[in-house]
Amino acid sequence: MRNPNRQTTFRFKQFAMSNALSAMKIGTDGVLLGAWALRDAFPSQSDLKLLDVGSGTGLIALMLAQRFANAQIHAVELDPVAAQEGRGNFDVSPWSSRLKMIQGDFLSYTGGSDPSDGRYDAIVSNPPYFTNGALPEDAQRLHARHQQQLSIALLISHAAELLRSAGRLALVLPSEQAVEAEYFGRMAGMIPAIITQVHTAAGKPPKRVLMEMQKEYASIPAIEPVEREILTLHDADGNPTEAYQSLVEPFYLRIH
Repeated sequence: MRNPNRQTTFRFKQFAMSNALSAMKIGTDGVLLGAWALRDAFPSQSDLKLLDVGSGTGLIALMLAQRFANAQIHAVELDPVAAQEGRGNFDVSPWSSRLKMIQGDFLSYTGGSDPSDGRYDAIVSNPPYFTNGALPEDAQRLHARHQQQLSIALLISHAAELLRSAGRLALVLPSEQAVEAEYFGRMAGMIPAIITQVHTAAGKPPKRVLMEMQKEYASIPAIEPVEREILTLHDADGNPTEAYQSLVEPFYLRIH
């Protein structure tokens, strides 16, 4: 049973968003990816074309719009209820003219009728996971949380097709999927650039991995060795670490 008292409107420093209708709620994974992705890949004033895959109610797309002042940002979401709510969040944001929600299947998405429309500078995704165990009953939750609709291999391979040469793909994944994602990335011609292990607290094993890959093309050297980082969210006393605070401070009103 869903919690009827669960927060349904989230307020960030520069935008607010409804999260009342979508089955999957705003969480730390999306905030981390929205704040972390593409930090060193592009200047903040770059004229970029970005895509948020599995956007839900639009959190990551909105964070990217805040961070990259001249970016045009598209978002693809399979679930029509979440897409509708996300579209409403875009409409009331300060960056509505630069945001577009597309309801549909990412694997069928080409970016538009003009082939050049489908070439993105970067793609960002908080993809479905939980490949093992019992499936939830709610159909929206199944689409959002299980790789029944979009496996990590299909996500990466289709993202590579939509990226421009040297384009970036940024993902947040369960730590146990990191090796698999890196393998499928290389199979699709994507070179790992940055891999950040996320620890919820000091001394605990990593729960998530933030991974950014770059699409190869002939005139650039391979990105080797991979830049590997560790991000710990809370110290031994449960307080947010300085690194975590620095990453999400531009967005959160309060950091827990």
